[in-house]
Formats: sequence, C-alpha cells, structure tokens
Amino acid sequence: MSDAPGSPAVERRRSPRRWRRGRRALIGLLILLVLGAVGHLAFWRIGPPLLSRITPSPAHVGDTVTLEGQGFDTTLEGNVVFFGDYTGRLIRAGRTSLAVEVPDIGIAAGAQQVVKVKVEVDEDKVSNVLDLVLLPSLDPEPGTDILTEEEDDEPPLSSPNPGYASPRASPPPSPR
Repeated sequence: MSDAPGSPAVERRRSPRRWRRGRRALIGLLILLVLGAVGHLAFWRIGPPLLSRITPSPAHVGDTVTLEGQGFDTTLEGNVVFFGDYTGRLIRAGRTSLAVEVPDIGIAAGAQQVVKVKVEVDEDKVSNVLDLVLLPSLDPEPGTDILTEEEDDEPPLSSPNPGYASPRASPPPSPR
C-alpha cells in the first residue's frame, strides 16, 4: 500500500462481520447436535431394556426364539429371560437381540399356552412384557411320557421334584 495523499485509506478485514455471526451460530448448532447425540446414547444405555418382537411365534418347547429390542447386555450372564415363571437358556446375546431356548413348562399334547416374556438386565432393569404362544415339544425328551390333558393338573408321583415340569426346566425366580 502506498500512503499517497490522493488515495483513500482502505480498512482490511479478514471477513465481514455477518460471516463471523454465522460462523458462531454454526459452531453453536454443532455443539448442540453433539450434546444431543451424547445424551441420547447415554439414555439408551441407562434406560431399561425394550422388547419389540419375538420370532417365531408360535414356538414349540425346546425351540430357539429370537427376542429383538434394545438395551440388552452383550454377555450371556447379564441377561435373564423369563417365560412366565421359568427362565430360558440363553444361546447368543447382543445389544439389540437375544437368542433363547424355550424352557419346558409342561404344556399338554395338542394344547397351547400364552406366556408372558420379559428380560431382566443386570439384575435391576426389567423390560416390557410381550406375549408368546407356546406349543408342546415336537420331540419329547427321552425317557419322558407325553403329557396329556388329564395328567396336566397332577404331577407324576415318581418325579424327584414334582414342582417342575421336567429336569430341563429352570425353577421359578426366587422372591426378592
């Protein structure tokens, strides 16, 4: 620049003032988006598990069913799946799905039963409840007789523990 007496003084700015306001607004908006995403992830991990679907339905005793939802523990030990008062055997666990073997709850041949399914995560968070239609096993365990309607009400006398339908079934949860 020359300091000639005839040329006007020009003020040089890096950017116009309105661009600085826009840049600050954009930075503020980005910060809000990041905080919202972090809050959503934190709530999703802290909140209770949510069951959205059970497939297949109806299912037979002994089948593997898939529970879909969110908020499950990724370890098998961190999840407990209840079929009514019985617990199922977990086969695979993920953040959004669980694969569980349906326990033997003593359904008579030719009958069906609707059971309430729920998931307990880390012993303190319980999911919502979904209904599952259960049918008797297609192939009963070796050494057991097929349960009929008449025998459904009274347990066999030779059973070592008449409170449970079979040795494969899980006992009901203990009251807390």
